Amino acid sequence: MRRNWPLLIILAGLAVLTYAGWDDLRYQLFIRADSPFHQPQVGEETAKQLKDSPSKIIPRSVPITPNKIVIPSVGINDVIQEAADFAHWTKGAWHRPGTGDPTHGNMVLAGHRFGFPGLTFTEVQSRSFYLLGHVKEGAVILVNWQGLEYPYQVTQVFQVDKTQVEIEAATIWPQLTLYSCNLRGEPDGRLVVVAKPLY
Repeated sequence: MRRNWPLLIILAGLAVLTYAGWDDLRYQLFIRADSPFHQPQVGEETAKQLKDSPSKIIPRSVPITPNKIVIPSVGINDVIQEAADFAHWTKGAWHRPGTGDPTHGNMVLAGHRFGFPGLTFTEVQSRSFYLLGHVKEGAVILVNWQGLEYPYQVTQVFQVDKTQVEIEAATIWPQLTLYSCNLRGEPDGRLVVVAKPLY
């Protein structure tokens, strides 16, 4: 059994590397718009129409389902969870308590970078913020909130230290702020995406 330890350690390392790299490979092959294997993502057609529109958009009605966030350019399609604190946040994008919503203020959503236990490879890509680092300025984000779809456009992508809580500060006008830990974990700081409403 002792002779097998090095082999087991190597296999475990390969499994971790494969798991961590699968979502990025899937993004490069199937989600990126310029990939020859591109597969249409939820909300992608709406995002194209919104980018081409010269004027403000009226939020459109959508079936009343759990509130969710959709980022077509990276395939994120996740439920927005309301939870009192970090301990009760079990899945989805966490709507930070005391922050705004699409009708007012700075709506702040935090997301796990690597997903949750029990998610498949495909679910990690769509139901976590693993691919948030691929979101670019100008990308369209859709927030389905209480039966209306609110479109946003990304204006900033940057990194902050985990102590820089000013990213959650209230704003006078509607704004969407998303954040997650960096790929090397929370001690390495946070990735932040800020978007302004197109409505």
